[in-house]
Amino acid sequence: YALVLEAAQAAVSTLNKLGLKCALFGSLASKLYGASRVPKDVDLLTFPPPTNQLTTEQIKDLIVASDTRFFLKMPKDPRNTYRILWFRHPTERKTGGINKKAECKVDILIPGIMNLPDLGEKTPHHRHRYFGGDAPRPPIPIILLQKLQGWSDHRVASEPYKMEKQAQDAEDVKCLLELQHEMSCLVSSSPLSSSSRNVWSNSTWFPEELQVVNGRRVRLYCYYFPEMSGQWARLGFEVMPREGEVEEEMDCVERAVQWLVFSGTGVDEEWL
Repeated sequence: YALVLEAAQAAVSTLNKLGLKCALFGSLASKLYGASRVPKDVDLLTFPPPTNQLTTEQIKDLIVASDTRFFLKMPKDPRNTYRILWFRHPTERKTGGINKKAECKVDILIPGIMNLPDLGEKTPHHRHRYFGGDAPRPPIPIILLQKLQGWSDHRVASEPYKMEKQAQDAEDVKCLLELQHEMSCLVSSSPLSSSSRNVWSNSTWFPEELQVVNGRRVRLYCYYFPEMSGQWARLGFEVMPREGEVEEEMDCVERAVQWLVFSGTGVDEEWL
């Protein structure tokens, strides 16, 4: 965990020096909110200025050119043209009796990818000693529904290494829902409330079409994990699947599994 925090601190610092705002995302942001799972890598949502619409690859190149602790690796699929950003700790650490340099993957994201919003100046901050100040993080509703999206997307993924992530995604969603303080603060902002702080219908965070998809994902999650229905219901979500939703989702999962079998990559039934 210390290596992940150090990689995040270095990436945030480098981006700030480059004049780019960013926010911690994914499992690290969940951990800083209080989730129990220790993250293995860093997810950073970066906000290029409107006058300089940088791509993720350009941002990675800027980081590598600015800090020698960062470097790029090829992806698992050699057909992909992107490169993966990694952070390397300058000192060696013993792993399995072998001295190796500790490394941590850093994923760079920009608004629009995976329905991520452009938070700009409105990103809340979380103070943590590893950052020597404020570590930016998105509001927890965005983190929660992004984790839910990960679970949904990985169920129908065409790559085994992605499909196998769905169990951890489901557990991450459960852990976030069990953060009592954070969730209790959202109850008054639920769709059932007339409060003007209705975060779930915030069109800046969740465009109208995404709100529809989020509702469907919540209902399907509750179908497979009925023990979590109460938490979602208290947030104001509909928890009973609508007619045909489960069957349609099962068809998508079956097609994904058939593709994995056909392509010879295989699939573990425990993932489903």
